[in-house]
Amino acid sequence: MNLKALKEKRGALMKESDLIIRGASAEKRAISNTEDIRLGSIKGEILEIDFKIAREEQELRNYSRQQQSGESLQVDASQYSITRAMRGASLGRLDGYEAEISAEIAHRSGKPADGFYVPHAALMERRSGMGVTVNSGANGGNTVATEIRGFIDALRPMLQVARAGATLMSGLTSDVGIPRHAAASTASWKSELADHDESSPALEQLLLQPRRCGAWTRYSKQLIAQSSPSIEAFVRNDLMQAIAVGFDSAAINGLGSSDQPRGILATSGIGAVVGGTNGLAPSFAHLAALVAAIANVNATGGNPGFLFSTKIESKLRTTVKVSGTDSKMILEEGQATLVGNPWYASNNAPDNLTKGSSSGVCSAIIFGNWADLILASFGEGVDVIVDPFTLATSSQTRVVVNSLCDVGVRRAASFAAMKDALSA
Repeated sequence: MNLKALKEKRGALMKESDLIIRGASAEKRAISNTEDIRLGSIKGEILEIDFKIAREEQELRNYSRQQQSGESLQVDASQYSITRAMRGASLGRLDGYEAEISAEIAHRSGKPADGFYVPHAALMERRSGMGVTVNSGANGGNTVATEIRGFIDALRPMLQVARAGATLMSGLTSDVGIPRHAAASTASWKSELADHDESSPALEQLLLQPRRCGAWTRYSKQLIAQSSPSIEAFVRNDLMQAIAVGFDSAAINGLGSSDQPRGILATSGIGAVVGGTNGLAPSFAHLAALVAAIANVNATGGNPGFLFSTKIESKLRTTVKVSGTDSKMILEEGQATLVGNPWYASNNAPDNLTKGSSSGVCSAIIFGNWADLILASFGEGVDVIVDPFTLATSSQTRVVVNSLCDVGVRRAASFAAMKDALSA
């Protein structure tokens, strides 16, 4: 639905709400129970439309900015080489096509790079004609990647929270405010002529803003000196992985302080399932309780699912669900769901939490509607700094990667966690 249609629908809902209220006022009567329920439904629909309108208007602002500065950044990935840019930067003379693209991104963003900008397109590009004959996957087919069209799409296979169904927003150029309910309207029952209790939804705003997500890796000077397509693909994938690890970790367990986004586990108001005073091994009952915590507040729509670490995955595979002569484990081989919902394992889910005397050994199990987790990416490129000096004694080059992004939980009630699960 386009922006015009969204605003028309919002207007129609506002008109319907106004007619209900005016009708009751004209008849000098209280709003009926049926009308009150409909008013609550209208408020919920308007909130959802406001979210969609905010997203559409942000995309229009992005497009307008592109038009004012010329067309969107065009990169000929067949000419662009990340390893060539790294070689030049390590020698202090970035030039050629890579220098031109970096300068253009700096001009568009209004912020000079600390090193040089690598356009998102260069990180996403999957080139044809790489000299690999495609046979079966084990014989080379797995090394030939398909084209990926968006920066967030390129990160998706590496981000477990994205695989779980998080909402992805990319190409943002400024802060984004997303409306959300702090408290919903509630209905009341009264006698025929008694006034209903006033009940208005409390609205607040989720603010997404650019935050610097950084990581670093190291390469041998010999590797960077090479220009083969396989090395180019390796470096590109390695940089994407560096960004993905930081992004995924922040979405799950960001502190919301020290310049970190606020992740799910640090969000106030999420549901809680408690194991024990000193933690407890997870059981099927705990998993069912996590699902119930979300279902009980009507938040299971969207993309519900579990997320936990590989340690918890292993524990569930060796924990009995139904005891008997042929015991059934909570998580069996090839089992795609838990309590009827998909599950995902990520080593960014913490295993070092503390509960009572169980210090630094507790794990988190999260269940929620992942559509209410928002991943936002800002800008048109990634800032790459090449440091040939720090590790020079071992003939290695340190490469630092910085990306601007943010994470936000749209509704705290859409998530619940057990933070004291013991895997051993």
